[in-house]
Amino acid sequence: MAANMNAVLQACFNHDKTQRQAAEQFLEQFKSQNLPGCMAALVAELQNQANDPIIRMQAGVQLKNCITSKDDAVADQKAKMWASIDAPTREHIKTSTLATLGTENMSPSQAAGVVAAIAAIELPHNLWPNVMEHLLGPAATPTAPEGQRTACLEAIGYICEAVSPEFLEAQSNNILTGVVQCLRAEEQNTKVKLAAVTALFNALEFCHNNFQRDGERHLIMQVVCECTQVPDVAIQAKALECLVRIMSLYYSLMGQYMAPALFPITLKAMESGTPEVVLQGIEFWSNVCDEEIELEIQLEECAPNPPPMASQHYMQGALSHVLPVVVKLLAQQTEHDDEDEWTVSKAAAVCVSCIAQLTKNSVFEFVMPFVQGNIANPNWQFRDAALMAFGSLFEGPDPEQLTQIAAGAMGHLIGMITDPSVQVKDTLAWVLGRVCSVIPGTVLNDTHLQPLVQALLQGLQMDPRVASNTCWAIYSLAESAYEHGASLHPAADTPPTYLLSPYFNTLVGALFATSARPDADQSHLRSTSYEALMALLQNFAEDCYPSVQQAAGEIFKRIQGCLGIAVEGRAREDLLMHAETQSLLCASLQCLIRNMHKEDIISAADTIMQILLAMFQQSTKIAASNVVEDALMAVSALVEELDADFIRYIDAVKPFVVLALQNTQEYQVCLVAAGVVGDIARALGKATLPYCQEFMHFLCADLLAPNLHKSVKPQILGSIGDIALAIGADFKLFLDNALPGVNTASTYAATTPEADDYDLIEYLSDLRENCLEAYTGILQAFKGDGPEPSQDVWLLKDSVPHILGFMNAIVRDPQVTESCIRASLGLFGDICESFRGQVPQALATVPPDFWEALLYQGSMCKDKKTKMLLKYAKKSFKKVVN
Repeated sequence: MAANMNAVLQACFNHDKTQRQAAEQFLEQFKSQNLPGCMAALVAELQNQANDPIIRMQAGVQLKNCITSKDDAVADQKAKMWASIDAPTREHIKTSTLATLGTENMSPSQAAGVVAAIAAIELPHNLWPNVMEHLLGPAATPTAPEGQRTACLEAIGYICEAVSPEFLEAQSNNILTGVVQCLRAEEQNTKVKLAAVTALFNALEFCHNNFQRDGERHLIMQVVCECTQVPDVAIQAKALECLVRIMSLYYSLMGQYMAPALFPITLKAMESGTPEVVLQGIEFWSNVCDEEIELEIQLEECAPNPPPMASQHYMQGALSHVLPVVVKLLAQQTEHDDEDEWTVSKAAAVCVSCIAQLTKNSVFEFVMPFVQGNIANPNWQFRDAALMAFGSLFEGPDPEQLTQIAAGAMGHLIGMITDPSVQVKDTLAWVLGRVCSVIPGTVLNDTHLQPLVQALLQGLQMDPRVASNTCWAIYSLAESAYEHGASLHPAADTPPTYLLSPYFNTLVGALFATSARPDADQSHLRSTSYEALMALLQNFAEDCYPSVQQAAGEIFKRIQGCLGIAVEGRAREDLLMHAETQSLLCASLQCLIRNMHKEDIISAADTIMQILLAMFQQSTKIAASNVVEDALMAVSALVEELDADFIRYIDAVKPFVVLALQNTQEYQVCLVAAGVVGDIARALGKATLPYCQEFMHFLCADLLAPNLHKSVKPQILGSIGDIALAIGADFKLFLDNALPGVNTASTYAATTPEADDYDLIEYLSDLRENCLEAYTGILQAFKGDGPEPSQDVWLLKDSVPHILGFMNAIVRDPQVTESCIRASLGLFGDICESFRGQVPQALATVPPDFWEALLYQGSMCKDKKTKMLLKYAKKSFKKVVN
């Protein structure tokens, strides 16, 4: 097979699709049958300088694909496969790849990527400790060939990007010395310098110790600042990007560099007129704002104690110089800007918004003269920039002052819906949405509401990008108008009327028409129109209910029309659009279920269920996970409305729920399905039992599945607790399958995250709470409702020490949430009530101050329910110790 490798790599570029597919199948088969042989053949083609550069590039791509993947689970599997290859073959591949560096005629180096992929696997296990020596030597040697130096620097940069900082900190001195040497003024080779500054950018995260030493920090800052002044634009931009990263990582150490270097360098960058450079200058000040906003939050959270790091108020000090420059850059847009392209004007708008968040009312002095001077400018770019500047002020400054400014301008703003420029109307629609969301009082009045609604109705008929932002404005207006109406009728569940009542039916009809526009697939118009429609259908007054009923009829009609379209033989693009429409209609149906009168839902339940079942059936033909997800959410809403009466649909819907539980690849579907199981259990109670065998089988399998996305597991745990509560003592049929998964989840949940790992803190809190709910549900199921605990409760006796250990870990965590403390108190009380005399023995397995720690945490909570459960836990524990 290896003898054919060159021809196979050529076939990968063949115009004939059949030949390309045959080549790809050959490579996959070769990898699966003989991975070491396949990799050896690929590295030979990569190293062979007689090969066509494209063949070598393809060899490098395929070789790298043997080692790593963008998918974390696949990457872990490939890392294990690499580790299983015999040492001589691995060494041959590494040596050959290193020898290839600098011999390729195409940039970037594929060999550099392969070296980094191998290093990312081996360095954490101390298996390739000298790889940096092999790379730094040629990179820092001025007489070495240019190609070899740049390829080695690229490899260093890739490694720094791919490998966790803790595995590189020991080599940070050598890495920095080699890279910085290539950045000195004496280095004249621009390709080498660009590769070096890119490598430095990726290395900055593990240079904490170096930045703490004045001499080393000065040298790094010197070479980076010098690189911002070289003629080469790519080097300038990358050096500025380094400054952005440095400010984020080492904010507290930048004081002595700000005035003499960072301020003038970044100001000059923003005024340079070179987009790549301008963008990084703007990003620097946006980043300064982000850091100082975060420091302000820390200051509030730490009060009255000082925070670990104090803000230096760089942005406030530079405001009068930086903000006028950034505001002018808002007018850098062109008529042909791509909506998804990151441009100078978009970056400037984000920067103005960040500055407004941080400096609050201070921005008015520098922004409003620009707005007032350009809102009627003959040049559309300046009118658009004026609108964007104004719309960027809505977070941070005092809403009352904003309202005063906006009130006098609303008439002119609303009139700009007829502006000849599409870009101006697009930005105007966004600004009107901001007004409706942040300072709704400006438009919720007799003066401006009617002309605003008319302007929005006009906007819905305009270019898709304008119509899409208009939909968002209607969404914001619907929410704000409802809040206003509810405030006037606080005793009513739904306000009898509100300011949008005269326009409600017209808006709903216009949004239906917009969603059906032939160009609704542009600028996300179809989805935004349905989202605005749903905002109206969940934020209506009672006098609008007949219009809601009419809308329900239209939604039913559209869904049935969708379901009547044959999907067989249709192009993939058409199927995707069909699935999107179905998904949006299903989300609208869910909105109706949750907001219409209960008697209307009950009378329409059969129709709704028929629609959902038909959607499930059709979705299997078009592989549309988004449709399944939305249909399951609609099922969940229907279960909540019908409660025990949902029993008549359970047999029909169960196969689709079970199928979704098995869909671990599209984890969002699995997540919603797990939630539906919990909803069914809560609604049907004991009647759930006949369906629990399948439900529990797949829930338990998912809970232990190593490759299932972690976000699904808290929901599974909660649903297991719901099933236990629903079927009571019959849960013993499933205990042996359920308990290992719950115990495994709680063991992981007991770990303490790093204080700054906010995502993990949030996830572990969710996981902990649901573990506690699962244990509580199972324990209460076995304990029973009688005055004395049932004998079934002893099935959990051996698990009590583990549960107590889990709760002990929770109460010791400084990041613990009140919801976890509340659940812990309830569970501890249940344990005391269930096991009584056995509890002291179980408590011997945890630290002796566990109860005091739990008591202290509970006493610090303010929630009434937590206080009630604290009282319950105290009372139950008192019975045990007495």
